[in-house]
Amino acid sequence: MGNRRMGLGRMEVLLEAIDRDLNLVNSTLTNCTITTSAAATFTGGVTLNSDLTVYGQAVNQMSLFGLNPIWAFNFGDPSVAASATEAGGKDTVLTPIGTLFNLSLALAKFASQTAELSVAQTTELLGSTASASTSAAIAAGATSVIMPDNLNVTRVTGNVGANLTLTASTFDYQANESALMIFKGGNVITASQFLKLTMHTDAELNAGGSEVIVSGAGTNNMTRATAPTDADAIIILTASAADTTIIEGSYIYILVENNTDEVNIKACIRTTGGTIAVTYAA
Repeated sequence: MGNRRMGLGRMEVLLEAIDRDLNLVNSTLTNCTITTSAAATFTGGVTLNSDLTVYGQAVNQMSLFGLNPIWAFNFGDPSVAASATEAGGKDTVLTPIGTLFNLSLALAKFASQTAELSVAQTTELLGSTASASTSAAIAAGATSVIMPDNLNVTRVTGNVGANLTLTASTFDYQANESALMIFKGGNVITASQFLKLTMHTDAELNAGGSEVIVSGAGTNNMTRATAPTDADAIIILTASAADTTIIEGSYIYILVENNTDEVNIKACIRTTGGTIAVTYAA
């Protein structure tokens, strides 16, 4: 056809008539709508970097993983109907491992987003009107820098290059309070080193309601860590004999019993490179 120009209409007709595979490797489709009269098949996986909308309705992040739309309402024994509230996680260690794991996957979006979590987002997580999140780096000082106060969410950055014991938290959690600590990912704990988180002297751990799972090195093989003893007040994260990277969405959730001085922790720590052992001390 030489140098003859092709009109936009003709180009559109040709594209619509294509009856072959299109190789879109390294291509980005921006603000596009895909319409099909038949089932669409995606091979190799689909990555979504924004919220999913189905039939005009935004899909709640937790719903994608079969969870209660309110993140904090997923803990506890699923066979007990009354457990589908924030209080369901109190004084029980019967949350299924799969649920604790999926809660971490659901948090990955919140861990990785650039902007701080909005009030709407943190409220969706904790189930009560909460504050916008803050981000804080692991550094010498008080535990309360990275472990937040009631109805707050902290996204944790930074690494542990050498054994680090944080001083006691300034937050004396009261009855029925809750808070969430999310690892933003890429948090490296050098081989065989530890991070010690120290609770407030009047915010001791409750053995009957604390449950923690940890992954294998780069695997989804999750196992339950040993529970704390009543009155333990230090949470210790120790890397195996290899530099260990905590994966985004890993979390430590604080849920206080009906009585002050009884703090449950619910946690999922996923890692690559090595593993994390979670232990406790008084």
